[in-house]
Amino acid sequence: MKIRRAVQVYDFKDIILEIELSDDELEEAFREKERQYRLEDAKNAVREAYEAEQISEEIYRKIENDSRFYETVREYYEDMESCNIPENVTWEEAWKKAIEHLWLFEKK
Repeated sequence: MKIRRAVQVYDFKDIILEIELSDDELEEAFREKERQYRLEDAKNAVREAYEAEQISEEIYRKIENDSRFYETVREYYEDMESCNIPENVTWEEAWKKAIEHLWLFEKK
């Protein structure tokens, strides 16, 4: 894959830079974007569960802006992900497990 960028150097005319990504760089970029999408999916799953009254307001207020919590949900999701289980079921199990983990951690 080649990336082309127009870059202006000082007051000179735009220069076109062309960078070719190696297979490893392309894979790394793909995985990073996939991680970002999964984090958004985790936030959406938790918000939807809250709106469906599956998560109490007290818990939701505690976790809604906690990026570490959403990372945990994403990690649990990826560990449990299976083509034999519907995605929404896996997300539900992931956020439930993350909340359980959060409460166990806080009690210590």
